[in-house]
Amino acid sequence: MAKILRDTTSRLPSIPVLLSAITLFVLAMIISPFYVQEDGIGAPTSENGVIDISDWDMTQEVMPLMGEWEFYWDQLLKSEKADGATSDYLPMPALWSDHFNSMGANYPSAGVATYRLLIKGLKPGKYQLYFPQLYVPVRVWLDGELSAENGRVGRLPEDTITAWGNSILNFTSDGSSHELLIEVAAHHHRANGFEEPPLLGSEQTMEDHIQVASALGTLFLAILLMLSVYGFCIFFFRPGDRSSLYFAIFCAAFLVPSASFNTNFLSVAIEDLSFSNFLALVYLPGIIAVASFYFYVAELYKEETHRFVSYAVVGVYGLAFLLFYSFFVVGDTNTASVWYPLITISSLVVLIYLLSVILRASWNGRDGALILLLGILFFAVTLANDALVASNMITYDQALPPGLTGLGLVIFLISQAVILAERWSKTLEYSEQMTKDLGQLVEMSSAISSEMNLRDLLFKIVHSAGEFLNSERGSLFLYDEETDELWSFIAEGVGDKEIRFPAEQGVAGACFKSGETINVKDAYKDERFIALVDKKTGFITQSILSMPVSTKAGRRIGVMQVLNKKSRLGFDAIDESRLRAFASQAAIALENATLFTDVMEARNYNDSILSSMSNGVITVGQKNRVEKINESAASILDIDTENDQRVDVNDLFSGQNEWVLEDIKEVNSSLQPLTRVDVDLDLPEGDAKSVNLSVVPLVLEQQNIGSLVLLDDITEEKRVKGTMARFLTKEIADQVLGSDDDLLSGTNYDASIMFSDIRSFTSISESLGPKDTVSLLNHLFTEMVEEIFNHKGVLDKFIGDAIMAVFGAPISSGEDQENSVASAIGIKRSLNRINRTRVEENKEPIRMGIGIASGSVIAGTIGSPKRMEYTVIGDSVNLASRIEGLTKYYDAGILVCNTTKISLEQKHKLREVDLIRVRGQNKPNEIWQVLDYHDEISFPHISDVLEIHGIAMALWKAGDWKHSLEKFEELLQISPQDRIAMIYADRCRNFVKEPPAEDWDGVWNA
Repeated sequence: MAKILRDTTSRLPSIPVLLSAITLFVLAMIISPFYVQEDGIGAPTSENGVIDISDWDMTQEVMPLMGEWEFYWDQLLKSEKADGATSDYLPMPALWSDHFNSMGANYPSAGVATYRLLIKGLKPGKYQLYFPQLYVPVRVWLDGELSAENGRVGRLPEDTITAWGNSILNFTSDGSSHELLIEVAAHHHRANGFEEPPLLGSEQTMEDHIQVASALGTLFLAILLMLSVYGFCIFFFRPGDRSSLYFAIFCAAFLVPSASFNTNFLSVAIEDLSFSNFLALVYLPGIIAVASFYFYVAELYKEETHRFVSYAVVGVYGLAFLLFYSFFVVGDTNTASVWYPLITISSLVVLIYLLSVILRASWNGRDGALILLLGILFFAVTLANDALVASNMITYDQALPPGLTGLGLVIFLISQAVILAERWSKTLEYSEQMTKDLGQLVEMSSAISSEMNLRDLLFKIVHSAGEFLNSERGSLFLYDEETDELWSFIAEGVGDKEIRFPAEQGVAGACFKSGETINVKDAYKDERFIALVDKKTGFITQSILSMPVSTKAGRRIGVMQVLNKKSRLGFDAIDESRLRAFASQAAIALENATLFTDVMEARNYNDSILSSMSNGVITVGQKNRVEKINESAASILDIDTENDQRVDVNDLFSGQNEWVLEDIKEVNSSLQPLTRVDVDLDLPEGDAKSVNLSVVPLVLEQQNIGSLVLLDDITEEKRVKGTMARFLTKEIADQVLGSDDDLLSGTNYDASIMFSDIRSFTSISESLGPKDTVSLLNHLFTEMVEEIFNHKGVLDKFIGDAIMAVFGAPISSGEDQENSVASAIGIKRSLNRINRTRVEENKEPIRMGIGIASGSVIAGTIGSPKRMEYTVIGDSVNLASRIEGLTKYYDAGILVCNTTKISLEQKHKLREVDLIRVRGQNKPNEIWQVLDYHDEISFPHISDVLEIHGIAMALWKAGDWKHSLEKFEELLQISPQDRIAMIYADRCRNFVKEPPAEDWDGVWNA
């Protein structure tokens, strides 16, 4: 079990590979909407040759003309008259040779056929018909007139001129029915039907659709060209890199047939191109592309590819190329089209085989294998989808959305760019690694002469060795002569656990006793390996490289060891030379640092006392030299100094801080301590810190030997109070600071929550620009925060152009609901004043919605140890946010919940708006509109509106929809722009036609 787990763990992809895979996935998600066209989903289909599109909006989406078309075999209805013509109904899209007629026989694979469709319900306007690319000539008749022709339709092969490309037909409809006839003649190619349906849409909609398809085709060709040039350039600089050459050939070969579809670049680039030559440029490069891609993968992963398969690919595709070349030399395009599906089938077989190769390469951890697997899987799925459609194994509407093949190709090609980048980076990485190794050795040599902390130095050596050898862990085992054991002086991944074992045991013991380097590829297959260590540490060892550590005199003092080469291929000779260099550095460090160990331990003990103190400590000698200064003091004074570096106290307290020197002088003279509370110290960068400062004399045998300066930083306490004043009123801030910590921890409160948001702020900010946007927000927020503070509220947070405020937490005023509503009214009145000024300046007025909900909330400091903030959570917060969002729907400036409304002590202008249900709550909530900030100018007839609205709502609740509708319509005559009245009038009309169920709870469900 451990072995299986170990093998599985070793094959997990690296972080860069995972990031690359995630990047490909994100890219696919981003560009998929451009490729996967969802036009026509839910569109009507034709039946018996007739389609009714009266319910379809042609201005919004393109519609595929799918369904049953009337089908005539061997008939040219407009150019010839044939007696006894019989019709059948053929699915669109479909190949007619695969469809059985009423006689139970297949249609021939070559000949002439006519499709007919009657289009009903087309609204008056300008339209465009788009016919997908066909390998046959086509002639389109609309309402009895020849409207489009591509090639020449003939009954015999010699009378037929085959063309290719897309056909577009523009026409204007007067709203009547239209007869559409499509004549096709299949004599020179086995494409005898439609693989994609014709598309119908308004002129603008179709032009947009075609432009997107053309742009995507151009993008695909550009990617192919770029990758082809990129591959050739890599091969020119590195002729030994044949995989880059194969990939470049694949991209170049695939570029040619790709240029014939969608964008139709091939026919544009080469004028008067015959059909035989055109088909040759489609088929022959396709054969080259498949073969070159096979050899690209085979070259990348030679160990996973069988040689005889490569010989077979060369033979099969070489013969196929010669065979099809001969077809095109004699101009036999029909035979070529009959045989080409065999190339498609063989390509799928090759693709499946390559998938197995790439799967094995991914399992073996080969570079780029996982990315290539993801890319080819994406492409294979989309290619198989189109192949199933083309072979009529599944219908067009049963397949995946159209466009996925293009998306699959783009993602596949981009994945190859990732692989090329990875392979190129590996080469650069190797060169950089050599330079880095040399630099690290120089750095280690320099560090040995300056670093006095033995463990830190050796950990750095071991860790650096592990990094350079690309291993998961490194260890240094020292020899204990007393117990004849090796013990872990440095061991990554085991924390403070000490590992001890007999000096002759295990791989490390064998290395120590023999004095030779030991390189183990598979630890569990080596009988010297101690598996018990893995069980204790939970680590799974795979490969091991052990190196003895010896002094200059040749005495072995330990073993350096690295575990698990991340490349999964084991350590090599280069790794051995690297570890040998690091082992030599470790030996020198051990010898040198041992001489200073005792001194350093004593010094570190004293320094640890000072560094552990949170207060700043400075000792000043008799000559005004700073003898000791701990980290806290250096941090308070914002200076960079080491404990053993002496500083002149006159430089430490200069300028505005000279009063400290006077205090030190006075203490040295009087031998009496001196304390100053809440004084400011100026810092070098111009800032200041507030401290409590004490100076204490140092006396030894009645003799003054200096002084001790103690600093207690109180800046943060003052800053906290200043910060709280920005979010709380002074009275609340004082209460919070004067209370215990429980006030800011998790506590239940009955509070009112207010959310405000500026409507259409994105468009406003786009017209203003960054600087004016910030200026406008600061101006608005200043007015709003002032109103919140004036009514004893707490500013919770700014959320972009929105504000969240709390009334009742952490200190309740006893009038929290009233204060929240009064604050909202004040904010709206301030906004009215601002808007009057903006209108005078010909600026767009600002609109704002405010939502308020009251109830139980949990308040406290929430977050992570690095960042916390005081806020509130609970259903009331969610309800307030939801209510604020509804202000836009009801065109209401202020909305409050029923709990807030019934708690109001003052008389307000209120009207009931609606009954809503919030997600997660079973009981519906009433919401009310606050209108106090309006007057007769901003809201004419407000008194009459409130009276009529109240009557209308009472009738609504009583279920009297008819009379309620009359009252709401009366209200609209007084206030035509009243959004709430409009909404209820529509609801009443709906209920007059279809009343709600008897158990209806009053919540409107649109």
